[in-house]
Parts: sequence; structure tokens; C-alpha cells
Amino acid sequence: MRPITLLFLAVLLPHPPAASAQVFDFQKDRIAVAELQGGARFHTGDDLRWADPRFDDSQWAVLRLDRSWSGQGYRNYSGFAWYRFRILLPDDSHNLALLIPYIEGSYEVYANGAFTGRVGGLPPNAVLMKTTNQLFSLPALGGNPGTSLLIAIRVWLAPRWATHSGGPNGALLVGNADRLSGWGDLQRKSTLWSLSANNLELVVFLLVGLAGFLLFLMRREEREYLWFAAWQTIAAVTLLTWDVLYLDAVPYERWLTINTLVESSYRICLLEFVRQAMKGGRGRVYAVGIATMVLNVLLLIPAETGGMGDLARQSIQLLVFGVYYACILVLLYRGARAGESDGRLLFAPMALWFLSDAIMNSATALSFAGHAITTRVVERLDAVTTWPFPMALNDVAFLIFEASVLCILLLRFVRSRREEARMQSELEAARLVQQMILPMKNPAIPGFRIDSLYKPAGEAGGDFFQIVPDPKVGALIAIGDVSGKGMPAAMTVSMLTGTFRTLAHYTHCPGEILSAMNQSMLGRSPGGFTTCLVLRADPDGACTVANAGHLAPYRNGEELSITNGLPLGLVANTGYDEVTFDLPAGVPLVLLTDGVVEARNSAGELFGFERTRDISTGSAEQIASTAHQFGQEDDITVLVLSRTAIASTS
Repeated sequence: MRPITLLFLAVLLPHPPAASAQVFDFQKDRIAVAELQGGARFHTGDDLRWADPRFDDSQWAVLRLDRSWSGQGYRNYSGFAWYRFRILLPDDSHNLALLIPYIEGSYEVYANGAFTGRVGGLPPNAVLMKTTNQLFSLPALGGNPGTSLLIAIRVWLAPRWATHSGGPNGALLVGNADRLSGWGDLQRKSTLWSLSANNLELVVFLLVGLAGFLLFLMRREEREYLWFAAWQTIAAVTLLTWDVLYLDAVPYERWLTINTLVESSYRICLLEFVRQAMKGGRGRVYAVGIATMVLNVLLLIPAETGGMGDLARQSIQLLVFGVYYACILVLLYRGARAGESDGRLLFAPMALWFLSDAIMNSATALSFAGHAITTRVVERLDAVTTWPFPMALNDVAFLIFEASVLCILLLRFVRSRREEARMQSELEAARLVQQMILPMKNPAIPGFRIDSLYKPAGEAGGDFFQIVPDPKVGALIAIGDVSGKGMPAAMTVSMLTGTFRTLAHYTHCPGEILSAMNQSMLGRSPGGFTTCLVLRADPDGACTVANAGHLAPYRNGEELSITNGLPLGLVANTGYDEVTFDLPAGVPLVLLTDGVVEARNSAGELFGFERTRDISTGSAEQIASTAHQFGQEDDITVLVLSRTAIASTS
């Protein structure tokens, strides 16, 4: 296929000519693609007659096509503006195209007065666009030497973008459409390469987020891992929106809304992750952090309705994000002061990341405001390193921060697993102690039948019971509940049962036994309490009971009315009144712990005293199983005492 060649020479007259536009001559040099770097006629305002090639534009200003109008005497201008220039086409001018680089705002292209294409939407149906290079086909007008083509570009820059660079931000290209399409592909690849750091962060976010989710699956009770995974995943989506912005033409307002919502969401997840990791509450600092992100979203309203320009919005955002960053650091500081070592470890890398982000945002805002020196600063900060690809200051700070956070989370996970293993070892030891304390089987007591069942809730708890047979009084029985779990509760139970069995050798009075046990518990239950009930059952059916804050027994399905004293270990020299009642032969007397009454189903409903009374005539196995199936949350201990017929006739 014969290559299509075009003749190119950009002729920019030193003085405004009488011709209707600047002319780019394609008749001298033979190249396939040419840059239009010379001058073009420029005028603010709007009139569709300006697309007509016969219109006289000799009084218009001349601006370079490869620079924005902001730097050529039209700073802070917004609204409509037109560019006009002519191209002298070669004889063979088919398959020609015009490639226009990124232009702030929306625009239309006319060739010899005919509409050629549009990017975005112009008033009254305005649609703000952030665009990449756009290719427009040109009509074939060859045939006679010197045939010219008038190109008119109608640009509209929204008032909110008045501080931006209006018009083209690079040289226009004209030439063979296939060559320009290939050049455009190379430009997209170059843009993609410039986004390498952004995409590296995206991949890191996804991988680290996956790691956080796996950590949560292994330790579901530590929800900070879930919030960490959510933060990382949503942050990756935020970076993806920036890829879309730079690699495609997108409606800016729609993009801004999506980007702001996603960004605010990931920052809320970060805030909640820090709160969870530091074991903090939802206090004022947390509320202020949430409020900053709500305000960040609300700023979209005046921005999209034209009541606020981009520069004003960015300036307010700097303040909003500054307050947000301060809230995060305050939560970390408070966590460190409260003993969370991870707070100290997270503070420095997070502060570094926040500082770099604040510097970049401040420099960008000043650049938009027209400060030339900050533009060079932004360019330098955008490429603090070029190997293995361009990386900005906040990219480097982010990678340092991300590596630090991942290491800290892994350290936290290992530490938690080590603590969990220690707790498991302690619980196993507590279970062994508890198994040694609780009766392996019920002792045989003439004239009585005893049925008991202990059903733990999963951890070594504080339920206990003891049965001491005595040929004179029949039996002494104690049942109780120590607040707390694990080895401390097991050791308290061990002390109580030992004290009870020792006292049973010296006295058979339940009140005296409880008083002595109360004295031994003084100062041994910091922050907790112990309930206990002591019962003496005589062979003739006479029963004497004293109670230290425990549940009353049930006789033949009815709760007994007994005096309820203070739990053990709270007040010195506390007395416990004794109550006497009769236990007929064959009538069950049920002693139990609060694991039955406080069972709770999936709807949050308690088993309660009424249901407990209804099942209190069953066996120990039936009572415990019913409460367990309803929804056991605490240890369940049930002891059923009844007199046999032989004992009743003797």
C-alpha cells in the first residue's frame, strides 16, 4: 500500500495579516503527521457564524495552539472561546484527521463550517468533561493545489474551572488518520506507564486487603481486621477511578461524585479500623472524624450547582482533611496512652503518609490558583523518583506506610495467637481443677436420691456444688456461682469447696457455714461476687437452708420463699438467716444456677423464671437440656434432691 504523505509547514506570520485565519501549509515538507505549534486566531464569546470559513477574523488575537489561553493573557477566564486556523492541504488529502490533546472543558470542532465532532456538552446542556486525546476525521478537499481547510474549535470552560488552564494543553496534530490513531495508542500507553505507581498501590491495596480479610476469618472476634480489609479494598476502587479519569473521556461531575463517595467511604473505614484497633469508644473525636467525611460529600452540592469553584472546594478540603488526619492521630495517641502498643507503632508511618498527602494537596491547590513556582514544585513532587517508574512523594510515603501497617497487623495477629494459646492452656488447667473439685458421682445417702448434672458453657466457669453425707443429719449440700471465668474462677471455687468441706466437720448450721465462707472471701473477689446456697437435709424430711444471693430452690414445681442474704465477700460480719421447711417423700427439690434462668434464644429472649418453674419437676438432665436447647450462654448446674419411700416410712 502506497504510504500517504502529507506536506507540512506551520507558517506563523510575524504581524496579524489581513487573511481570515492563521495558515498551516502542507505543501513544502512531506511528512505523515505534523504538529500545529504556530498561532491561531482567538476570540472570547460565542457566535456560530465564527465557524464559517468566509468570516473575517483578522481583528482577532493570535495565540499559540500548544498553550492554554490562561498563560497568554486570559487568566481566570471562563465561558466560551473560539480558535480558528487554516490548513493548506496537499493534492492527495484523503484519510486525514485532526488529533486534539486534553482540553479543559467541553468543545466542538468545525471543518469549513461543517460540524465534525463534540466532546462533552455545551450550554444549555452543559456536561463537563475530563478528556484524553480525541481524533476527528477531516473532509477530503484535495484536487487543486493550495486548497485550504478552515478549522474552528468552539471551547466552553465552566466558571468553576476559571482557575484552570483553558483551551488546548499541548500541540494539535494533523495528518494520516491511521498514523494518528497509532500515536494516540502510544500516548495512552505512556499515560498508563505514568500511572504505574498508582496501579502498584491499587494492587498492593487489593493484596493487603485480602490478607486482612483472611486474618479476620481466622479471628472473627477481632473486627478491626474486617474494617482494615474494607478500607484497603475501597481504597483500591478509589485508585481505579483515577485510572478511568486519565485513560478515558468521562463526565467530570459524575466522576467527581463517585470518586468523592468512594474516597469518603474508605476514609470512614480507616477511622473505624483505628478505633477498633485502639479499643476506643465512639466519642467526640470519632464523631468529628465522621463529620469531616460527611462534609466532604456535602461539598459536592455547591460545586455541582456552580456555587463554588474547584479552587474554593480544594481549599476547604485541605482544612477538612487536616481535621480528619488530626482525629486519626488523636485516636492513635489515646490508644498508645491506654496501653495499646500498636498505637505507638502506627503513629509515625501514618503521620508520614498524612503529611505527604497534605503537602501534595496544598501544592496542587496553589498551582491551580496560578502560583507558577508551585507548578514546578508539583512537577517535582510528582516524580521524586523515576525508577522503576515515576513515583510521587505521597506514593513513596504510602508504600512505607502500607508495609509498616501490614507488619504491625501481622505482629498483632501473632501476639493475639500467642495470647490465645496461653488462655487456652489456662482454661484447660482450669477445667482440670474444676473436674477435680466437682463430684465424679453422687454419694449414696440413705433415705435420699440425688440427681445432678453440670453442663459447662464452653469455658471453665464458676459454677460449683458439693454434697457431704452425714449419718446424723443426712446431707449437707452447697451450690453456688463465682463471677468470672478461667483459672481465677476455678481457684476461687477450689477455695470455697475446700472451706465448705472443712466447715462441715465442725457445724451443720447452713447460716454459720455461710458466715464463715463470707469471712474467707473478703478481699478475694475484686470487681466480682460469689453467690452460694447451703442446705441441710435431715432423714425425717426437715430441711434447713441459708442463702447468700443465690437462686431460691424449687419444691415440687414451686419456688420457695426464703431469706436472701448478700453474696459472699462483700461485707464483713454478715449474718445469714436460716429457713426451715419440710420435704415430703417423693417430692423433688431442685437447686440450680442462673445458667438456666439466663439462657437466651436467637431473638434475645430470656428463658426466665416462669419457664424455669414449669420444668422444675423434671430430672436434672431434662432441666439442663431444655435450657441448653433454648440457648445456653452460661454454665448450667442442676441438682435434684428427693426422699425415698423407705426413708419416709422408717
